[in-house]
Amino acid sequence: MNNFTQSKKVKTRKEHRCLGCERDYSKGSQMEVVSGMFEGDFFRYYLCKSCDSFILNNHDLRDQLEDGFREGAVKDHCEYLGIDLPAMEG
Repeated sequence: MNNFTQSKKVKTRKEHRCLGCERDYSKGSQMEVVSGMFEGDFFRYYLCKSCDSFILNNHDLRDQLEDGFREGAVKDHCEYLGIDLPAMEG
């Protein structure tokens, strides 16, 4: 089965929730939209700029996400480390 992922930066046309931190972002926010297919299932989610940067710069979290991204992953990882969520950007 073919797996693929693509991502692009977008200016949102409606409100979206960031999958990483589970915060809501208003229309017109800059976000990363990630879509693709994994094990035969299509997926699509949005990441705020803060979570996208946090994931890129955090090797431990990136390694955990190789098997799939789950809702609240950045928020949960910050709680585990005892640190604050990245500042809200959008």
